Amino acid sequence: MHTQNRLRLQPALIALLLCIWQSASGNLTEMRTWTDTQGRTLQARLISHDKNALTGSYLRADGHKIKIPDNLLIAADQELIQSLAVKADASSTNNDADTIETQSDYYTFSGLSKTKTDGYINTHEGWEYQVKALKAKVRYRGNATADQQYLKAYFYDRNNQLIQSYKQPARIQDDDGQYTNPPKRYEKNESHELYFPLSNFLEGRNWQRAIIVFGNQTEAAAKIYPSGDLSVYAFPERKLIFGSNLQSLSSSSATANSTPTKFVINRARKSTFKSTAWVNGDWRDGTKGILVSAKVEDALPSGNYFMRVHYFDTDNKLIHTQKQPTQIEIDDAANTYTKLPQFAKIGRSHDAYFPFDKDVEAGDWRKAVVVFGNDQSVDLAIIGGASSDLAKLNFPEKAKFTE
Repeated sequence: MHTQNRLRLQPALIALLLCIWQSASGNLTEMRTWTDTQGRTLQARLISHDKNALTGSYLRADGHKIKIPDNLLIAADQELIQSLAVKADASSTNNDADTIETQSDYYTFSGLSKTKTDGYINTHEGWEYQVKALKAKVRYRGNATADQQYLKAYFYDRNNQLIQSYKQPARIQDDDGQYTNPPKRYEKNESHELYFPLSNFLEGRNWQRAIIVFGNQTEAAAKIYPSGDLSVYAFPERKLIFGSNLQSLSSSSATANSTPTKFVINRARKSTFKSTAWVNGDWRDGTKGILVSAKVEDALPSGNYFMRVHYFDTDNKLIHTQKQPTQIEIDDAANTYTKLPQFAKIGRSHDAYFPFDKDVEAGDWRKAVVVFGNDQSVDLAIIGGASSDLAKLNFPEKAKFTE
């Protein structure tokens, strides 16, 4: 689209547009085209309207907010704004002009910032040392401790796609070996500083926004980092947060990736793991097990994928399953540990390790099948047998495998 056809605000209007405005919890419109009296257009959402100043606040697709007096728009747009303003719930003052967020009387944020952690922090990938994290300062102000309280985090990429979530803050181990666990309950008037790690995986996926939600099953507050419009992101507490102001996501909002992920096992073999691995409740070096090298192609996975090993006896009967890889040290210099590989780049291989622990050793197994994939498709590798043996082996994911 040619830039001369867009609505452009002249410098003489800037002072007029910098008026005090009130923001509602959620958008008043979806993304649409607005037209001014000179025929210029703007693609944006109307996110709030100040009926006293007769000025609307608009959010463009790039996250930039502008304020436009109603009388600069054509009559049809003005009529739409007036009808929406009448229907909208009473607006509340937004304390942060760069962030649209929701507030609760009981669940409150006093800060959300990026920091660097000391010692180790537990990520989805394993333990990582001295990585950046989001620090949330929260307080529960209710009269009594509520049930099913939570503090969750959702991380999104530049396309508003969810790439990782945390059901609770991270566990931390300081340099003295002392652990700090997230609270099981948030007691009345207790303040907490809690952390969500910006893991190597999230940095590799180039995350753009994080939404932190604090609440229970009936009430919650949310805050976005570093800034943005909460209503354009899909997360489970969305309806609870916005209530009657909930708007459906537009076509430009988060949608499922239309390109399926192809899961690939490069190789899987019996091996002695030369580095440190968690086996039988202890860290050990030089253990025996199955070492797997895997990658993804075509598209990065959404996060709902798995890797497991099924073990079979001499009669090809399934006798044991390891549901996930064990934790291993992958970078001694960086003090980084991982379990199930997290894929930030297409085509890049990662290792996973399944030790011959006491449960595996207890079974007289002869063949093993490594399975890597999701609910739609998987890749397989057979240990101790050939591809022709696959017809004799039965396991839950077999139907999803195609040659």
